[in-house]
Amino acid sequence: MRKRGRAAALALALALLAALVPAPARADGLPALESGVYGQEKLTQEKIAALFADEPKVDPEALYQREPDLDAPYEDAGKIAEAHNNAALTRLNDLRRLAGLPPVTIEAQYEELAQAGAYVDALYGALSHYPGQAEGLGNSLYALGAKGAASSNIAWSSWKTDLVFSVDLWVNDTDEANISKLGHRRWALNPTMDKTGFGYCFSEDAGSFTAMYSFSRSGPEQSYDFLSWPASGNFPAGEDFFESDTAWSITLNPKKYAKPSINAVKVTLTRESDGRQWEFSGPGQIPSATGDYFNVEGSNYGVDNCIIFRPSGIDSYDGRYTVTVTGLKTPSGDNADFTYSVDFFDLQSAIRKLDLHFSDAPEGGSYTPAILWGVKNGYVDPVSDTAFGTYSACPRWEVVAMLWNACGSPKPTSTQMPFTDVPASAPYYEALLWAYEKGVAKGVNETVFSPESTVERAAAMTFIHRAAGEIAAEAENPFTDVPAEGAYTQAILWAVSQTPPITSGTSDTAFSPYAPVERGQMITFLYRWKTGNP
Repeated sequence: MRKRGRAAALALALALLAALVPAPARADGLPALESGVYGQEKLTQEKIAALFADEPKVDPEALYQREPDLDAPYEDAGKIAEAHNNAALTRLNDLRRLAGLPPVTIEAQYEELAQAGAYVDALYGALSHYPGQAEGLGNSLYALGAKGAASSNIAWSSWKTDLVFSVDLWVNDTDEANISKLGHRRWALNPTMDKTGFGYCFSEDAGSFTAMYSFSRSGPEQSYDFLSWPASGNFPAGEDFFESDTAWSITLNPKKYAKPSINAVKVTLTRESDGRQWEFSGPGQIPSATGDYFNVEGSNYGVDNCIIFRPSGIDSYDGRYTVTVTGLKTPSGDNADFTYSVDFFDLQSAIRKLDLHFSDAPEGGSYTPAILWGVKNGYVDPVSDTAFGTYSACPRWEVVAMLWNACGSPKPTSTQMPFTDVPASAPYYEALLWAYEKGVAKGVNETVFSPESTVERAAAMTFIHRAAGEIAAEAENPFTDVPAEGAYTQAILWAVSQTPPITSGTSDTAFSPYAPVERGQMITFLYRWKTGNP
Protein backbone atom coordinates (compact mmCIF):
# COMPACT_ATOMS: atom_id res chain seq x y z
CA MET A 1 0.00 0.00 0.00
CA ARG A 2 2.82 2.40 0.83
CA LYS A 3 4.54 1.67 -2.46
CA ARG A 4 1.32 2.40 -4.36
CA GLY A 5 0.97 5.73 -2.50
CA ARG A 6 4.46 6.77 -3.47
CA ALA A 7 3.83 5.90 -7.10
CA ALA A 8 0.66 8.01 -7.14
CA ALA A 9 2.50 10.95 -5.59
CA LEU A 10 5.25 10.67 -8.19
CA ALA A 11 2.73 10.61 -11.04
CA LEU A 12 1.10 13.74 -9.65
CA ALA A 13 4.45 15.48 -9.36
CA LEU A 14 5.30 14.61 -12.92
CA ALA A 15 1.93 15.88 -14.11
CA LEU A 16 2.46 19.20 -12.33
CA LEU A 17 5.97 19.49 -13.70
CA ALA A 18 4.77 18.83 -17.26
CA ALA A 19 2.18 21.56 -16.86
CA LEU A 20 4.72 24.10 -15.62
CA VAL A 21 7.73 23.49 -17.89
CA PRO A 22 7.32 25.22 -21.25
CA ALA A 23 7.33 23.01 -24.33
CA PRO A 24 10.45 23.21 -26.52
CA ALA A 25 10.09 25.52 -29.52
CA ARG A 26 10.86 24.58 -33.11
CA ALA A 27 12.64 26.69 -35.66
CA ASP A 28 9.24 27.91 -36.91
CA GLY A 29 8.48 29.24 -33.43
CA LEU A 30 5.68 26.77 -32.62
CA PRO A 31 5.83 24.75 -29.40
CA ALA A 32 6.45 21.03 -29.91
CA LEU A 33 3.90 19.25 -27.72
CA GLU A 34 3.20 15.64 -26.76
CA SER A 35 -0.22 14.02 -26.90
CA GLY A 36 -1.80 12.24 -23.95
CA VAL A 37 -2.19 13.06 -20.28
CA TYR A 38 0.66 14.68 -18.37
CA GLY A 39 3.07 12.30 -16.67
CA GLN A 40 2.50 9.34 -19.02
CA GLU A 41 5.84 7.90 -20.14
CA LYS A 42 6.39 7.83 -23.91
CA LEU A 43 7.14 4.22 -24.77
CA THR A 44 10.08 2.90 -26.77
CA GLN A 45 9.41 0.62 -29.72
CA GLU A 46 10.63 -2.32 -27.65
CA LYS A 47 8.19 -1.55 -24.81
CA ILE A 48 5.30 -1.18 -27.24
CA ALA A 49 6.22 -4.50 -28.85
CA ALA A 50 6.36 -6.16 -25.42
CA LEU A 51 2.97 -4.64 -24.52
CA PHE A 52 1.21 -6.26 -27.47
CA ALA A 53 3.26 -9.47 -27.47
CA ASP A 54 2.02 -10.16 -23.93
CA GLU A 55 -1.68 -9.86 -24.77
CA PRO A 56 -3.68 -12.94 -23.72
CA LYS A 57 -4.63 -15.55 -26.30
CA VAL A 58 -8.15 -16.98 -26.26
CA ASP A 59 -9.94 -20.05 -27.57
CA PRO A 60 -12.35 -18.73 -30.23
CA GLU A 61 -14.73 -21.60 -29.58
CA ALA A 62 -14.92 -21.01 -25.80
CA LEU A 63 -16.63 -17.63 -26.16
CA TYR A 64 -19.42 -17.86 -23.58
CA GLN A 65 -19.75 -18.57 -19.91
CA ARG A 66 -23.47 -18.89 -20.69
CA GLU A 67 -24.81 -19.30 -24.20
CA PRO A 68 -27.44 -16.71 -25.23
CA ASP A 69 -30.93 -17.98 -26.06
CA LEU A 70 -31.30 -17.53 -29.81
CA ASP A 71 -34.53 -19.52 -30.07
CA ALA A 72 -37.84 -18.52 -28.49
CA PRO A 73 -38.52 -18.06 -25.70
CA TYR A 74 -35.71 -15.50 -25.50
CA GLU A 75 -34.97 -15.56 -21.78
CA ASP A 76 -31.19 -15.19 -21.44
CA ALA A 77 -28.86 -12.74 -23.21
CA GLY A 78 -25.92 -14.93 -22.22
CA LYS A 79 -22.58 -14.04 -20.64
CA ILE A 80 -19.12 -13.78 -22.21
CA ALA A 81 -16.34 -16.03 -20.93
CA GLU A 82 -13.95 -14.25 -18.58
CA ALA A 83 -10.96 -14.96 -20.87
CA HIS A 84 -12.61 -13.14 -23.78
CA ASN A 85 -13.60 -10.25 -21.52
CA ASN A 86 -10.00 -9.97 -20.33
CA ALA A 87 -8.63 -10.12 -23.87
CA ALA A 88 -10.90 -7.28 -25.02
CA LEU A 89 -10.13 -5.20 -21.94
CA THR A 90 -6.39 -5.74 -22.36
CA ARG A 91 -6.56 -4.63 -25.99
CA LEU A 92 -8.59 -1.54 -25.12
CA ASN A 93 -6.17 -0.59 -22.36
CA ASP A 94 -3.14 -1.20 -24.57
CA LEU A 95 -4.61 1.14 -27.19
CA ARG A 96 -5.40 3.68 -24.49
CA ARG A 97 -1.82 3.35 -23.24
CA LEU A 98 -0.59 4.15 -26.75
CA ALA A 99 -2.80 7.24 -26.70
CA GLY A 100 -1.37 8.29 -23.32
CA LEU A 101 -4.54 7.53 -21.34
CA PRO A 102 -5.20 5.69 -18.06
CA PRO A 103 -6.69 2.17 -18.10
CA VAL A 104 -10.33 1.23 -17.55
CA THR A 105 -11.88 -1.69 -15.68
CA ILE A 106 -14.88 -3.98 -16.20
CA GLU A 107 -18.04 -2.99 -14.32
CA ALA A 108 -20.65 -5.76 -13.91
CA GLN A 109 -23.65 -3.52 -14.63
CA TYR A 110 -22.04 -2.22 -17.83
CA GLU A 111 -21.12 -5.74 -18.89
CA GLU A 112 -24.78 -6.72 -18.48
CA LEU A 113 -25.91 -3.71 -20.53
CA ALA A 114 -23.45 -4.32 -23.35
CA GLN A 115 -24.25 -8.04 -23.54
CA ALA A 116 -27.97 -7.30 -23.66
CA GLY A 117 -27.35 -4.67 -26.36
CA ALA A 118 -25.46 -7.12 -28.58
CA TYR A 119 -28.13 -9.77 -27.94
CA VAL A 120 -31.09 -7.53 -28.81
CA ASP A 121 -29.35 -6.37 -32.01
CA ALA A 122 -28.72 -10.00 -32.99
CA LEU A 123 -32.38 -10.89 -32.48
CA TYR A 124 -33.40 -7.75 -34.37
CA GLY A 125 -31.10 -8.89 -37.19
CA ALA A 126 -29.49 -5.49 -37.82
CA LEU A 127 -26.91 -3.23 -36.22
CA SER A 128 -28.68 -0.35 -34.50
CA HIS A 129 -28.38 1.90 -31.46
CA TYR A 130 -32.20 1.81 -31.45
CA PRO A 131 -33.19 -1.78 -32.34
CA GLY A 132 -36.76 -2.92 -32.66
CA GLN A 133 -38.18 -5.55 -30.34
CA ALA A 134 -38.00 -9.06 -31.78
CA GLU A 135 -41.25 -10.99 -31.63
CA GLY A 136 -41.28 -13.16 -28.52
CA LEU A 137 -38.67 -11.11 -26.63
CA GLY A 138 -39.84 -10.04 -23.18
CA ASN A 139 -40.21 -6.35 -22.40
CA SER A 140 -37.72 -6.17 -19.51
CA LEU A 141 -34.91 -7.90 -21.43
CA TYR A 142 -35.66 -5.79 -24.49
CA ALA A 143 -35.55 -2.58 -22.42
CA LEU A 144 -32.18 -3.59 -20.96
CA GLY A 145 -30.83 -4.38 -24.43
CA ALA A 146 -32.20 -1.19 -25.95
CA LYS A 147 -30.47 0.83 -23.24
CA GLY A 148 -27.24 -1.12 -23.77
CA ALA A 149 -27.29 -0.60 -27.54
CA ALA A 150 -27.95 3.13 -27.10
CA SER A 151 -25.05 3.62 -24.68
CA SER A 152 -22.39 1.48 -26.36
CA ASN A 153 -20.02 1.37 -29.26
CA ILE A 154 -21.50 -1.38 -31.43
CA ALA A 155 -20.21 -3.36 -34.40
CA TRP A 156 -21.33 -6.09 -36.77
CA SER A 157 -19.66 -8.51 -39.14
CA SER A 158 -21.03 -11.25 -41.32
CA TRP A 159 -18.53 -13.80 -40.01
CA LYS A 160 -17.62 -15.06 -36.55
CA THR A 161 -15.21 -12.47 -35.13
CA ASP A 162 -13.95 -11.79 -31.61
CA LEU A 163 -14.09 -8.83 -29.28
CA VAL A 164 -10.47 -7.80 -29.89
CA PHE A 165 -11.32 -7.38 -33.58
CA SER A 166 -14.17 -5.06 -32.61
CA VAL A 167 -12.01 -2.97 -30.28
CA ASP A 168 -9.59 -2.41 -33.18
CA LEU A 169 -12.53 -1.58 -35.44
CA TRP A 170 -13.89 1.05 -33.07
CA VAL A 171 -10.55 2.78 -32.66
CA ASN A 172 -9.86 2.73 -36.42
CA ASP A 173 -13.38 4.04 -37.19
CA THR A 174 -12.47 5.12 -40.75
CA ASP A 175 -15.39 4.05 -42.90
CA GLU A 176 -17.60 6.41 -44.88
CA ALA A 177 -20.28 6.44 -42.17
CA ASN A 178 -17.91 7.33 -39.33
CA ILE A 179 -14.91 9.29 -40.63
CA SER A 180 -16.63 12.67 -40.29
CA LYS A 181 -16.97 12.24 -36.50
CA LEU A 182 -14.77 9.30 -35.41
CA GLY A 183 -17.26 8.93 -32.57
CA HIS A 184 -16.37 5.33 -31.66
CA ARG A 185 -12.68 6.23 -31.40
CA ARG A 186 -13.38 9.28 -29.26
CA TRP A 187 -15.56 7.31 -26.84
CA ALA A 188 -12.95 4.51 -26.58
CA LEU A 189 -10.19 7.09 -25.99
CA ASN A 190 -12.20 9.31 -23.64
CA PRO A 191 -9.80 10.48 -20.88
CA THR A 192 -12.45 10.33 -18.11
CA MET A 193 -13.71 6.86 -19.06
CA ASP A 194 -12.88 4.53 -16.17
CA LYS A 195 -15.29 1.59 -16.49
CA THR A 196 -16.76 -0.41 -19.34
CA GLY A 197 -18.35 -3.73 -20.24
CA PHE A 198 -18.36 -5.87 -23.39
CA GLY A 199 -21.07 -7.80 -25.16
CA TYR A 200 -20.99 -10.41 -27.93
CA CYS A 201 -23.67 -12.42 -29.68
CA PHE A 202 -23.18 -14.56 -32.75
CA SER A 203 -26.11 -15.76 -34.82
CA GLU A 204 -25.65 -18.15 -37.75
CA ASP A 205 -28.39 -16.25 -39.57
CA ALA A 206 -27.38 -12.66 -38.76
CA GLY A 207 -23.63 -12.68 -37.99
CA SER A 208 -21.58 -11.26 -35.11
CA PHE A 209 -22.85 -8.38 -32.97
CA THR A 210 -20.55 -6.76 -30.43
CA ALA A 211 -20.88 -3.91 -27.96
CA MET A 212 -18.70 -1.91 -25.56
CA TYR A 213 -20.36 0.31 -22.97
CA SER A 214 -18.98 3.80 -23.63
CA PHE A 215 -20.85 6.36 -21.52
CA SER A 216 -18.87 6.00 -18.30
CA ARG A 217 -17.27 9.38 -17.48
CA SER A 218 -16.74 8.99 -13.75
CA GLY A 219 -12.95 8.84 -13.88
CA PRO A 220 -10.82 11.69 -12.49
CA GLU A 221 -10.33 14.77 -14.62
CA GLN A 222 -7.11 14.51 -16.63
CA SER A 223 -4.62 17.24 -17.50
CA TYR A 224 -3.51 17.23 -21.13
CA ASP A 225 -3.04 19.47 -24.14
CA PHE A 226 -4.53 17.21 -26.78
CA LEU A 227 -5.21 13.57 -27.58
CA SER A 228 -4.16 12.28 -30.96
CA TRP A 229 -4.43 9.09 -32.96
CA PRO A 230 -1.80 8.22 -33.91
CA ALA A 231 -0.22 9.48 -30.71
CA SER A 232 3.02 11.43 -30.71
CA GLY A 233 6.25 9.48 -30.29
CA ASN A 234 6.69 5.85 -31.34
CA PHE A 235 3.56 4.37 -32.89
CA PRO A 236 2.92 0.99 -34.55
CA ALA A 237 1.74 1.01 -38.15
CA GLY A 238 0.30 -1.78 -40.26
CA GLU A 239 -2.74 -3.97 -40.64
CA ASP A 240 -3.88 -4.07 -37.00
CA PHE A 241 -3.13 -0.48 -36.06
CA PHE A 242 -2.67 2.36 -38.48
CA GLU A 243 -3.13 1.65 -42.18
CA SER A 244 -2.64 3.92 -45.18
CA ASP A 245 -6.35 4.85 -45.29
CA THR A 246 -6.84 5.40 -41.54
CA ALA A 247 -7.92 8.88 -40.49
CA TRP A 248 -5.80 10.98 -38.15
CA SER A 249 -7.49 12.79 -35.24
CA ILE A 250 -6.55 15.53 -32.79
CA THR A 251 -8.91 16.10 -29.86
CA LEU A 252 -8.16 19.39 -28.10
CA ASN A 253 -8.62 19.85 -24.36
CA PRO A 254 -11.68 22.17 -24.11
CA LYS A 255 -10.18 23.87 -21.05
CA LYS A 256 -7.07 24.88 -22.99
CA TYR A 257 -8.47 25.62 -26.43
CA ALA A 258 -11.46 27.51 -27.72
CA LYS A 259 -13.78 25.52 -29.96
CA PRO A 260 -11.88 25.30 -33.26
CA SER A 261 -13.42 26.59 -36.48
CA ILE A 262 -13.10 24.69 -39.73
CA ASN A 263 -12.76 28.06 -41.46
CA ALA A 264 -9.69 28.96 -39.37
CA VAL A 265 -7.86 25.69 -38.64
CA LYS A 266 -5.12 24.50 -40.97
CA VAL A 267 -3.21 21.23 -40.60
CA THR A 268 0.08 20.52 -42.38
CA LEU A 269 1.40 16.95 -42.41
CA THR A 270 5.06 16.51 -43.38
CA ARG A 271 6.76 13.21 -44.19
CA GLU A 272 10.28 13.81 -42.94
CA SER A 273 11.95 11.15 -45.11
CA ASP A 274 11.35 13.11 -48.32
CA GLY A 275 9.79 16.40 -47.18
CA ARG A 276 6.44 15.75 -48.88
CA GLN A 277 3.59 17.75 -47.38
CA TRP A 278 -0.20 17.51 -47.24
CA GLU A 279 -2.25 20.57 -46.28
CA PHE A 280 -5.80 20.44 -44.91
CA SER A 281 -8.16 23.37 -44.43
CA GLY A 282 -11.69 24.54 -45.14
CA PRO A 283 -15.11 22.87 -45.26
CA GLY A 284 -16.83 20.99 -48.03
CA GLN A 285 -15.04 17.63 -48.28
CA ILE A 286 -17.26 14.58 -48.65
CA PRO A 287 -16.47 11.47 -46.58
CA SER A 288 -15.32 8.56 -48.73
CA ALA A 289 -13.54 5.26 -48.38
CA THR A 290 -10.27 6.70 -49.72
CA GLY A 291 -8.66 10.03 -50.54
CA ASP A 292 -7.92 13.29 -48.74
CA TYR A 293 -10.38 14.28 -46.05
CA PHE A 294 -10.65 17.12 -43.52
CA ASN A 295 -13.21 18.08 -40.91
CA VAL A 296 -13.46 19.87 -37.58
CA GLU A 297 -16.13 18.18 -35.45
CA GLY A 298 -17.53 19.73 -32.27
CA SER A 299 -20.08 17.19 -31.03
CA ASN A 300 -19.57 15.65 -27.62
CA TYR A 301 -18.32 12.16 -28.46
CA GLY A 302 -16.39 11.68 -25.24
CA VAL A 303 -14.61 15.01 -25.82
CA ASP A 304 -15.56 17.60 -28.41
CA ASN A 305 -13.09 19.83 -30.36
CA CYS A 306 -11.91 17.09 -32.73
CA ILE A 307 -9.82 17.81 -35.86
CA ILE A 308 -9.95 14.98 -38.43
CA PHE A 309 -7.76 14.59 -41.50
CA ARG A 310 -6.56 11.89 -43.87
CA PRO A 311 -3.91 12.18 -46.58
CA SER A 312 -4.00 10.29 -49.85
CA GLY A 313 -1.06 8.86 -51.76
CA ILE A 314 0.49 6.95 -48.84
CA ASP A 315 1.00 3.21 -49.40
CA SER A 316 2.07 2.54 -45.83
CA TYR A 317 3.35 4.52 -42.87
CA ASP A 318 6.99 4.28 -41.85
CA GLY A 319 9.40 6.75 -40.25
CA ARG A 320 8.66 10.21 -38.90
CA TYR A 321 5.69 12.41 -39.77
CA THR A 322 5.31 15.90 -38.31
CA VAL A 323 1.92 17.57 -37.77
CA THR A 324 1.56 21.35 -37.54
CA VAL A 325 -1.78 22.82 -36.44
CA THR A 326 -2.48 26.54 -36.87
CA GLY A 327 -5.56 28.72 -36.47
CA LEU A 328 -6.12 27.65 -32.84
CA LYS A 329 -7.02 29.95 -29.94
CA THR A 330 -7.03 29.65 -26.18
CA PRO A 331 -10.33 30.33 -24.38
CA SER A 332 -9.04 33.87 -23.72
CA GLY A 333 -8.31 34.44 -27.42
CA ASP A 334 -4.52 33.98 -27.57
CA ASN A 335 -2.87 32.06 -30.39
CA ALA A 336 -2.40 28.39 -29.47
CA ASP A 337 -0.80 26.76 -32.52
CA PHE A 338 1.49 23.76 -31.98
CA THR A 339 3.30 20.88 -33.65
CA TYR A 340 4.04 17.25 -32.81
CA SER A 341 5.71 14.25 -34.44
CA VAL A 342 4.86 10.56 -34.87
CA ASP A 343 7.54 7.91 -35.44
CA PHE A 344 5.90 4.95 -37.19
CA PHE A 345 7.40 1.47 -37.00
CA ASP A 346 6.38 -2.06 -37.96
CA LEU A 347 4.98 -3.76 -34.87
CA GLN A 348 5.30 -7.38 -36.02
CA SER A 349 8.95 -6.82 -36.88
CA ALA A 350 9.53 -5.29 -33.45
CA ILE A 351 7.79 -8.23 -31.73
CA ARG A 352 9.97 -10.71 -33.63
CA LYS A 353 13.06 -8.92 -32.35
CA LEU A 354 12.06 -9.48 -28.71
CA ASP A 355 12.87 -13.16 -28.74
CA LEU A 356 14.52 -14.28 -31.95
CA HIS A 357 15.05 -17.95 -32.76
CA PHE A 358 15.98 -19.09 -36.24
CA SER A 359 16.37 -22.75 -37.15
CA ASP A 360 19.45 -21.97 -39.26
CA ALA A 361 21.09 -19.79 -36.59
CA PRO A 362 21.37 -22.14 -33.61
CA GLU A 363 22.57 -21.12 -30.17
CA GLY A 364 26.37 -21.15 -30.22
CA GLY A 365 26.53 -20.95 -34.02
CA SER A 366 29.38 -18.89 -35.46
CA TYR A 367 27.01 -16.57 -37.36
CA THR A 368 24.27 -16.38 -34.71
CA PRO A 369 25.42 -13.29 -32.74
CA ALA A 370 25.78 -11.31 -35.98
CA ILE A 371 22.41 -12.49 -37.31
CA LEU A 372 20.58 -11.52 -34.11
CA TRP A 373 22.39 -8.16 -34.08
CA GLY A 374 21.45 -7.48 -37.69
CA VAL A 375 17.78 -8.43 -37.33
CA LYS A 376 17.27 -6.64 -33.99
CA ASN A 377 18.74 -3.43 -35.38
CA GLY A 378 16.76 -3.63 -38.62
CA TYR A 379 19.84 -4.00 -40.81
CA VAL A 380 18.55 -7.17 -42.47
CA ASP A 381 15.30 -9.14 -42.52
CA PRO A 382 14.97 -12.89 -42.01
CA VAL A 383 13.48 -14.89 -44.88
CA SER A 384 10.68 -16.08 -42.55
CA ASP A 385 9.65 -16.08 -38.89
CA THR A 386 11.66 -19.25 -38.30
CA ALA A 387 14.58 -19.01 -40.74
CA PHE A 388 17.18 -16.36 -41.46
CA GLY A 389 18.41 -17.80 -44.76
CA THR A 390 21.93 -18.09 -43.37
CA TYR A 391 23.42 -20.08 -46.23
CA SER A 392 21.57 -18.43 -49.11
CA ALA A 393 23.65 -16.40 -51.53
CA CYS A 394 23.31 -12.60 -51.27
CA PRO A 395 22.19 -10.69 -54.38
CA ARG A 396 23.88 -7.39 -55.15
CA TRP A 397 20.96 -5.27 -53.97
CA GLU A 398 20.88 -6.98 -50.57
CA VAL A 399 24.59 -6.52 -49.95
CA VAL A 400 24.22 -2.81 -50.65
CA ALA A 401 21.08 -2.57 -48.48
CA MET A 402 22.75 -4.33 -45.51
CA LEU A 403 25.79 -2.08 -45.79
CA TRP A 404 23.68 1.07 -46.03
CA ASN A 405 21.55 0.07 -43.04
CA ALA A 406 24.63 -0.76 -40.94
CA CYS A 407 26.06 2.67 -41.79
CA GLY A 408 22.97 4.39 -40.40
CA SER A 409 20.89 4.66 -43.59
CA PRO A 410 22.41 8.03 -44.61
CA LYS A 411 20.25 10.07 -46.98
CA PRO A 412 21.81 10.39 -50.45
CA THR A 413 22.23 13.87 -51.88
CA SER A 414 21.45 12.72 -55.42
CA THR A 415 18.03 11.79 -56.74
CA GLN A 416 19.25 10.64 -60.18
CA MET A 417 19.59 6.87 -60.47
CA PRO A 418 22.11 6.00 -63.21
CA PHE A 419 20.93 2.40 -63.57
CA THR A 420 17.99 1.59 -65.83
CA ASP A 421 17.30 -1.74 -64.10
CA VAL A 422 16.58 -0.16 -60.70
CA PRO A 423 12.99 1.18 -60.48
CA ALA A 424 12.16 4.10 -58.19
CA SER A 425 9.82 1.77 -56.25
CA ALA A 426 12.66 -0.61 -55.32
CA PRO A 427 13.04 -0.84 -51.51
CA TYR A 428 16.83 -0.53 -51.92
CA TYR A 429 16.61 2.57 -54.15
CA GLU A 430 17.99 5.05 -51.60
CA ALA A 431 20.65 2.57 -50.46
CA LEU A 432 21.97 2.22 -54.00
CA LEU A 433 21.88 5.98 -54.64
CA TRP A 434 24.04 6.45 -51.54
CA ALA A 435 26.40 3.60 -52.43
CA TYR A 436 26.84 4.88 -55.97
CA GLU A 437 27.49 8.52 -55.06
CA LYS A 438 29.97 7.46 -52.33
CA GLY A 439 31.79 5.10 -54.72
CA VAL A 440 30.94 2.12 -52.52
CA ALA A 441 29.19 0.14 -55.28
CA LYS A 442 29.30 0.46 -59.03
CA GLY A 443 27.27 -1.11 -61.78
CA VAL A 444 28.27 -3.96 -64.06
CA ASN A 445 28.40 -1.15 -66.64
CA GLU A 446 27.41 2.52 -66.72
CA THR A 447 23.66 1.88 -66.97
CA VAL A 448 23.11 -1.59 -65.48
CA PHE A 449 23.44 -2.54 -61.82
CA SER A 450 22.14 -6.14 -62.09
CA PRO A 451 20.55 -6.11 -58.62
CA GLU A 452 19.64 -9.80 -58.52
CA SER A 453 23.10 -11.07 -59.50
CA THR A 454 24.99 -12.97 -56.81
CA VAL A 455 27.84 -11.16 -55.05
CA GLU A 456 31.20 -12.88 -54.71
CA ARG A 457 33.10 -12.78 -51.42
CA ALA A 458 35.84 -10.56 -52.85
CA ALA A 459 33.29 -8.03 -54.14
CA ALA A 460 31.47 -7.95 -50.78
CA MET A 461 34.72 -7.23 -48.98
CA THR A 462 35.51 -4.50 -51.53
CA PHE A 463 32.16 -2.79 -50.82
CA ILE A 464 32.89 -2.76 -47.07
CA HIS A 465 36.46 -1.52 -47.62
CA ARG A 466 35.21 1.39 -49.73
CA ALA A 467 32.56 2.28 -47.13
CA ALA A 468 35.32 2.32 -44.48
CA GLY A 469 37.35 4.81 -46.53
CA GLU A 470 39.64 2.42 -48.45
CA ILE A 471 42.21 2.39 -45.68
CA ALA A 472 45.57 1.01 -46.82
CA ALA A 473 46.41 -2.43 -45.48
CA GLU A 474 49.67 -3.31 -43.81
CA ALA A 475 49.47 -7.07 -43.57
CA GLU A 476 51.03 -10.15 -45.08
CA ASN A 477 48.87 -12.04 -47.54
CA PRO A 478 48.05 -15.45 -46.04
CA PHE A 479 45.85 -16.58 -48.94
CA THR A 480 47.16 -18.51 -51.90
CA ASP A 481 44.06 -17.66 -53.96
CA VAL A 482 44.45 -13.87 -53.47
CA PRO A 483 46.99 -12.34 -55.88
CA ALA A 484 49.52 -9.82 -54.64
CA GLU A 485 48.17 -7.03 -56.85
CA GLY A 486 44.53 -7.99 -57.46
CA ALA A 487 41.70 -5.45 -57.69
CA TYR A 488 40.28 -6.70 -54.41
CA THR A 489 43.55 -7.61 -52.62
CA GLN A 490 43.82 -4.45 -50.52
CA ALA A 491 40.23 -4.86 -49.30
CA ILE A 492 40.83 -8.43 -48.17
CA LEU A 493 44.16 -7.65 -46.50
CA TRP A 494 42.62 -4.66 -44.71
CA ALA A 495 39.80 -6.90 -43.40
CA VAL A 496 42.28 -9.54 -42.22
CA SER A 497 44.43 -6.93 -40.45
CA GLN A 498 41.60 -5.52 -38.31
CA THR A 499 41.40 -6.39 -34.61
CA PRO A 500 39.55 -8.67 -34.44
CA PRO A 501 39.72 -9.67 -38.11
CA ILE A 502 36.60 -8.98 -40.19
CA THR A 503 37.36 -12.21 -42.02
CA SER A 504 39.78 -15.05 -41.60
CA GLY A 505 39.06 -16.66 -44.96
CA THR A 506 37.52 -20.03 -45.62
CA SER A 507 40.71 -21.72 -44.37
CA ASP A 508 44.15 -20.69 -43.12
CA THR A 509 45.40 -20.34 -46.70
CA ALA A 510 42.26 -19.72 -48.82
CA PHE A 511 39.82 -16.83 -49.01
CA SER A 512 37.64 -18.24 -51.84
CA PRO A 513 37.26 -14.80 -53.48
CA TYR A 514 34.93 -16.00 -56.25
CA ALA A 515 32.57 -18.02 -54.06
CA PRO A 516 29.13 -16.45 -53.49
CA VAL A 517 28.89 -14.54 -50.22
CA GLU A 518 26.21 -16.07 -48.03
CA ARG A 519 23.74 -14.00 -45.99
CA GLY A 520 25.22 -15.28 -42.74
CA GLN A 521 28.72 -14.37 -43.89
CA MET A 522 27.77 -10.88 -45.06
CA ILE A 523 26.02 -9.86 -41.85
CA THR A 524 28.95 -11.33 -39.87
CA PHE A 525 31.44 -9.19 -41.83
CA LEU A 526 29.36 -6.10 -41.01
CA TYR A 527 28.92 -7.13 -37.38
CA ARG A 528 32.67 -7.51 -36.85
CA TRP A 529 33.41 -4.24 -38.64
CA LYS A 530 30.81 -2.18 -36.80
CA THR A 531 30.99 -3.67 -33.31
CA GLY A 532 34.59 -4.86 -33.03
CA ASN A 533 33.28 -8.19 -31.71
CA PRO A 534 34.82 -11.44 -32.99
